[in-house]
Amino acid sequence: MRNTISVKIVIITTIVLIVTLSGSSVGTGILFIHEYTHALESRAFAIGQSLSSQLRRLLNLDIPLTSLSGFESQCRALVNQYEGISYAMVVEPGNIILFHSNPIWHGQHLTDPVEIPNPVKSNEPSVRRVGPFFEVVIPIYLGEVDYQGTVHIGFPADTINKKLKHLLASSGIIGIVIAFSSLSLLFLLLQSLVTKPLTNFIAVIQAIRKNETDIQSTKMINREDEIGKLHTVFDELMQELNMSRSEIENHANHLEDIVKQRTGELRETNRELREEVKERKEAENRFRELFENAPIMYVITCDQPKGQIVTNCNNVFISKLGYDRDKIIGQKLENFFAPESKNMRLSCEDDDAMKETCKSTECRLVTRDGRIMETLVQSTLQIDASGKKNGHRGMFLDITAWKQVEAEKNKLKAKLQHAEKLESIGLLAGGVAHDLNNILSGIVSYPELLLLQLPEDSPLRKPILTIKKVGQKAAEIVQDLLTLARRGVTTKQVVNINAVISDYLSSPEYTTLKSFHENVSVEVKLEPKLLNISGSPIHIRKTIMNLVSNAAEAQPSGGHIIISTYNHSFDLPQMGYEQIREGDFVAIEVSDRGCGVSKEDLNRIFEPFYTKKVMGRSGTGLGMAVVWGTVQDHQGYIDIVSTPDEGSTFYLYFPVTRKDLEKEHDTIQLSEHKGNGQVILIVDDIEEQREIATSILEMLNYSPVSVSSGEKAIAYLKTHEVDLVLLDMIMDPGMDGLETYQKILKIRPRQKAIVASGYAETDRVKQAQQLGAEQYVKKPYTLETLAIVIKNELTKDG
Repeated sequence: MRNTISVKIVIITTIVLIVTLSGSSVGTGILFIHEYTHALESRAFAIGQSLSSQLRRLLNLDIPLTSLSGFESQCRALVNQYEGISYAMVVEPGNIILFHSNPIWHGQHLTDPVEIPNPVKSNEPSVRRVGPFFEVVIPIYLGEVDYQGTVHIGFPADTINKKLKHLLASSGIIGIVIAFSSLSLLFLLLQSLVTKPLTNFIAVIQAIRKNETDIQSTKMINREDEIGKLHTVFDELMQELNMSRSEIENHANHLEDIVKQRTGELRETNRELREEVKERKEAENRFRELFENAPIMYVITCDQPKGQIVTNCNNVFISKLGYDRDKIIGQKLENFFAPESKNMRLSCEDDDAMKETCKSTECRLVTRDGRIMETLVQSTLQIDASGKKNGHRGMFLDITAWKQVEAEKNKLKAKLQHAEKLESIGLLAGGVAHDLNNILSGIVSYPELLLLQLPEDSPLRKPILTIKKVGQKAAEIVQDLLTLARRGVTTKQVVNINAVISDYLSSPEYTTLKSFHENVSVEVKLEPKLLNISGSPIHIRKTIMNLVSNAAEAQPSGGHIIISTYNHSFDLPQMGYEQIREGDFVAIEVSDRGCGVSKEDLNRIFEPFYTKKVMGRSGTGLGMAVVWGTVQDHQGYIDIVSTPDEGSTFYLYFPVTRKDLEKEHDTIQLSEHKGNGQVILIVDDIEEQREIATSILEMLNYSPVSVSSGEKAIAYLKTHEVDLVLLDMIMDPGMDGLETYQKILKIRPRQKAIVASGYAETDRVKQAQQLGAEQYVKKPYTLETLAIVIKNELTKDG
């Protein structure tokens, strides 16, 4: 069925009727039950009053209730006489049944006792519900207050319920019949008065929509009610619409033209917008790609009162710091700064300009693993769409490697300056040493010759020995100068440093040092299986002596010195006082608990003549320079750890050699190294040197001949033959020893020669040795040294 107005009205009316009839039926039934119950109560009251009156008369005759007999038959007669009464009984005050219409209850207690606490207020009849019964209870009094018991009249409750159900059923049927009749009549009326006119009205409207009916012929109903008025209003409206149709059509055509024009304009605008959106997306993608893949660390911050909060950062910033992105975004930027950079903020000098880029500044960041990263940071303002500044963009350039290179460059520059300074001083020291060696030759060599000629009991032996010792000490200082000039290491040999240290600790120099510093104890820790090195024992011994002497003087009030040796390997280059290459080394460690060395002094400690001591009293200022030169000449390395007022430790690393120690030579017997009158040509530009060499050679039973220059030596050899040439390397002016020897070989190809010099071995000395002058002797001459090298050269094959 269609959902029409009539149907809706019928449904609503049906619901209202059903509710109304149902309510009426229920109300009628309840009223009936009430009245029926009241009638039963009234009957029960009357019966109960009759029984109570009889009992009171008997009681007034002083006949107790318990003395009555057969009263239960009277109760049973009442029940049988009156319809609707179920039982009647008399109950004494103790709630024991005296008489009952059913004899089986006689003498039993009430299942629901009756309590009458105040007879004055409870002598009226009452009704109560006891199980399936309504019970009327009437108290019995003798006089006004002497309570004697109660009369109970019961009638069934189910009787009332049955009556109610019957009444409700009857009322419902009657209501349904009435409702159906009323609804039928109502439906017919609605069809005639409402549904049909509305249906016709709808048909007219649909016809108008389809242009099947003339709009002016819509008036079909002549009624004065609401539907008729609706038709009238609609007809007037249609007439107005008909009059405006042409205007609407014209306006619609005009609107259509406008719409077409605007549609074209919108299409063009949309096309431009799409192109602009595309360009913006491409620009955003390019910016995002540049932002994420930029070779520098890029971070965007939002300025807040609590600090600059990171809102975005690129992949380089994440990878460099080592954090996950979610551990960076939302954090304060300063959380990633090193303590010394905590107060730094991304800012520009002129934030109001909103276009200025701040100057580049250095900032130290801390990575997740605790490394310090040196960066160069530059920032710009972050501006939103409204032109308001809301933060900064920071660009961090990692310059850690550049800083390290710069630091290394500065170190190398300092080392170069130090080396240039040492070289300049070394040149000076070398020249001085050369001159001193020539001067000392007389002081060292002549006493030795004189002592050989003096008897053992001669009073001159002691002063001559003193002169010799003084000359030797002066020669040692010259050796320090030569070491400083990097010309002091003679031909190297296999050395065990433990033996050198032990030799020094048993030397007179160490005994003298201990006498000056009695409160300083020395502890020695030598590695038993210490490897050997290739070097000069004299220079290493001098180095150890200088370090121990400095350690003792650093503890004037007494202290402790530890001398240690051990084997040490570096798998990777190490940075100490200088960079140490990888390799196997023998380490010497000398530590003290003295005054230490300040940072400023550490940078100059190896400079020649730089000392904190009193010059001439406790040192020459060359001790540490000799240590430096010796280590460098042995291709070794030095490291220093020193703390003011706590002490210093010097570490010396010498490259190891796998060669075994050479057997020690016994002290030579001078008689075994004397010559047989061989002719030896002495070539030296210093007269004193020629005289010393001549005296020594004559004592060794040789036939010396001397000349003062290389040119004179060449001239002499053109007309004379000699067994050996003792050739000084440095002769000024004129040819030096190498050039002289080269020209000698041209006229005497097999000529034997010995090279002599106040310096150590130089490149020109080595070139002369390669040409054939293999033996080398260092000035000042000593009898033993000169005897050995001459004998070796003369007995050599060829």
